[in-house]
Amino acid sequence: MRQFDRAYRLYQAIRARRYPVGLAVLREELECSASTAKRAIRDLRTLGAPLEYDPEQRGYYFDDRGGSPWELPGLWFNEQELLALLVMDDTLREISSRLLESSLAPLRERVAKLLAAGAPGAKDLRRRVRLPAIGARRVDAGVFGAVSSALVRRRRLQVIYNARSNSQRSERSLSPQRLVLYRSNWYLDAWCHIRRGLRSFSLDRMQDCELLDSVAREVDDAELDRVMGGSYGIFSGEPRHRARIRFSRAAAEWVAAEQWHPDQRGTMRDSHYELEIPYNNPTELVMDILRHGPEAEVLDPPELRELVAARLDAAAKKYV
Repeated sequence: MRQFDRAYRLYQAIRARRYPVGLAVLREELECSASTAKRAIRDLRTLGAPLEYDPEQRGYYFDDRGGSPWELPGLWFNEQELLALLVMDDTLREISSRLLESSLAPLRERVAKLLAAGAPGAKDLRRRVRLPAIGARRVDAGVFGAVSSALVRRRRLQVIYNARSNSQRSERSLSPQRLVLYRSNWYLDAWCHIRRGLRSFSLDRMQDCELLDSVAREVDDAELDRVMGGSYGIFSGEPRHRARIRFSRAAAEWVAAEQWHPDQRGTMRDSHYELEIPYNNPTELVMDILRHGPEAEVLDPPELRELVAARLDAAAKKYV
């Protein structure tokens, strides 16, 4: 263990307890010998820690009687926190490669400096951590900026929206509620003043976004969760159906470990796995079922079974 990590873990071990900590406990926490633990104690005192020894309780403690509790100078990270920071940095890199580059660049630069100053192995660890955004669709930076501003400032937004489902182009007046990153793509949950209801809008289909002076309509979080989060996939809405799907043994080990929906119910049988999911719009659910090919069979409802069967039949005819 590096001196950096040992000092940090020693600090955590003592700060986490309200009573003096004995050397045996510190050795166990640091996974080291008594001499190494004592060396770590000296190192921490060198950093200015008011680390004292209580001979009656035979343990070490921080003497914070002089004011606020003593903290390690600067920002310190253990291995798990370092990995989390690297993941965040990679996420920022993916976002800033397409959106808000000028805004996020200073933040990413600060993260890089923190990693360089506090973690000698960060460069090698970054090489071993990747977050590929497979299937990400390009979003105009101006659109993303306008949506973000409207969301934060609680203002209404005027947009031209090109619906992917029917290729219709329409003008919408929206009250932004939540920005959602779903399967590497950005969506806006908003109250549509034209349709008079909650809708989800794909940012890559928005154009000519204009921030209005009008105050955005507020929708309660519970209502947002009920309408936008109750059904399967990004095409949500309030659930009106419940799908029952049977997966073969070959697919069961994969599907049983996946979360398709927070309210799903799964049952492992001897030869298959059955999954029940609430849904409204079947579009995304059908696509996910089809990717399992012959390993998946829709049992209920009949209309979903017929829809999947029709898609499979149409696909098979292309290979005849």
